[in-house]
Amino acid sequence: MNDALEWLQFVLAPQMINGLSIGVAVVLMALGLTIIFGLLDVINMAHGEFYAIGAYLAGGKTTWPITQADADAFQPPTAVGAAPAAATPATTEASS
Repeated sequence: MNDALEWLQFVLAPQMINGLSIGVAVVLMALGLTIIFGLLDVINMAHGEFYAIGAYLAGGKTTWPITQADADAFQPPTAVGAAPAAATPATTEASS
């Protein structure tokens, strides 16, 4: 009996929550496309892009550094292969 309750709590409940949240997101996208197509008679292909932008913004907002120490220690990423400013020479003159 205890194994069944643990299975319900740790396996079935999270799967139900994940399924419902993904289902709600798909329904909202479908309703948005239906409303736009019904009003304008045009398929708006940018609808998914706006949905993705919203998802990225929501994900970024929830994972942003929370404490001031985390914010102070945050280092923005640099371009791949880019040298730090201190390692670049001040002049690029060739000696003759």
